[in-house]
Amino acid sequence: MGYVEQDDEDNISGSIKSGVANVQYESTFGGQGRATIELKDKKMIYIIDDKTPFIQANMSVPNKIQLTKTR
Repeated sequence: MGYVEQDDEDNISGSIKSGVANVQYESTFGGQGRATIELKDKKMIYIIDDKTPFIQANMSVPNKIQLTKTR
């Protein structure tokens, strides 16, 4: 198993309404943003609504990230 950083600080919070999570996150490289997380069938869809921390860090990330459960 890989290394997991241990700390006591949460870097994501939010609420769930009608099966959709609206979250605020604090990036590990600084800055805060917003995203939407939704489960559909065997997929978790993560949509970045506010890319501010990535823009400030001069990083390029997709607006939508989709993870599919294979087992």
